[in-house]
Amino acid sequence: MDVSKERLEEQVEHQQRHWVPKVAHRVSWGMLAITTLAILATSIDAQILPTILPGIIKDFHLSAVEAGFLNSLFFFGTIIGAIGFGVLGDVIGTGYRRGWTWIVSMAISVVGGIASWLFAFSYTAFAWLRLPMGVSRGGSEPLNVALVSDWWQRENRGFAVGVHHTGFPIGQFVGPALMALVLALGGDWRAVWLIIPLIGIPIMVAQALLGTRRNQARVYEWMKQQDLTPPHPEVGGRGQLLNLGKVILNTFSDRNTAISSA
Repeated sequence: MDVSKERLEEQVEHQQRHWVPKVAHRVSWGMLAITTLAILATSIDAQILPTILPGIIKDFHLSAVEAGFLNSLFFFGTIIGAIGFGVLGDVIGTGYRRGWTWIVSMAISVVGGIASWLFAFSYTAFAWLRLPMGVSRGGSEPLNVALVSDWWQRENRGFAVGVHHTGFPIGQFVGPALMALVLALGGDWRAVWLIIPLIGIPIMVAQALLGTRRNQARVYEWMKQQDLTPPHPEVGGRGQLLNLGKVILNTFSDRNTAISSA
């Protein structure tokens, strides 16, 4: 067995004795907090439309088909965003570079939330806004999952991704309460969309301030000094645009991937 592989297995075995990693850089913890809040915002974003849809139907006098079309537009945008931003996140680069890609993705949702509050006074205007909102929702999730992995040593990435994903159920719990609060304070269903910029903007600022090239270099150097394995061989490594069809075929040719997707 290769010596480096033996060392990695020993490190993983040692780390797995504890529920919480005994050793992690404070920037890694900070990025875990930011990305967990970001996925919480993504979770809330996905809940808003179905939660307030009865009010939209009443306001615009929609049929079931027209109401369903709003959801279809949103999820069509989600598909575009997931594929498009997922590819961009790899091509533009990992770590701090992927952080900026995520900020762009989240900014679309922030602008869309404000626009939904200001301009969604007709069915057509509101429907068109669902498409970019869906693109943002689809793009921000895979970018965010990859982003948290870019800042944690390989020995503890499972822990980091697991904690990160708690943002989903927490968002599902907190989201409806926030929407109810907005309505209780006198807002209508349009004002509910302001939840997205109110949560999203502070997270974007925090990501920009903490997720820098300098901090990523510090974290990777610290990992090496602690005899831990950095997630990537270089800071902010760039990828290349690959044939999407070949990537999908190669991915599902892996037995574990095929079994987990079945």
